[in-house]
Amino acid sequence: MAAGLQSHIWNNNLKTIILLGLYPFLIIGIVWACALAFSYLSGFAPSPEGANFFASNIIGQYWPIITAIVIIWFIIAYLFHTKMIRKMSHSHPVTRAEEPELYNLFENLCISVGIKMPRLEIIETHARNAFASGINEKTFSVTVTRGLLQSLSKDEVEGVLAHELTHILNRDVRLLIITIIFTGMVGFAAQLAWSQLRYGLWIG
Repeated sequence: MAAGLQSHIWNNNLKTIILLGLYPFLIIGIVWACALAFSYLSGFAPSPEGANFFASNIIGQYWPIITAIVIIWFIIAYLFHTKMIRKMSHSHPVTRAEEPELYNLFENLCISVGIKMPRLEIIETHARNAFASGINEKTFSVTVTRGLLQSLSKDEVEGVLAHELTHILNRDVRLLIITIIFTGMVGFAAQLAWSQLRYGLWIG
């Protein structure tokens, strides 16, 4: 049983490393596709062959810059992912004085599995949701929504918190950080590509 669990954790860590390694190539592919669409739709390269040549030429010239941007974004996400998650989810940390029942419930769960208590946060929304995040003991956190706390019983909330703790114990939360990195970079690239495409069509 323990060997199987450790294998599962090891496989998750391996998949995380593979995704991180493939991420620069994925971004380069997205840039290539955006350059292809821009050159063809704007009329800069009216034929598919010309658009393909233009996009490939862009990648050939600028792949070091693209790779450098990806590395910089990784560093930013690694250092500031907690603030990024909090800003995107509109969550806020809570203390024992603010939420004594929830805090004690969560603390008891952490004591029962022998881990340092992650930061506890709440999102003030009627939606029912919960998630874990972080990459190490200093940044691990569990976030729940106000709607979930109001709609579930104490035992059910305890079950949700226990479920989120398993993501921390198994290090599944690292995949969430990769998702945030991916979403942020792709969102930025999409906005840039759309602006360039709209500008190119307007000039035409």
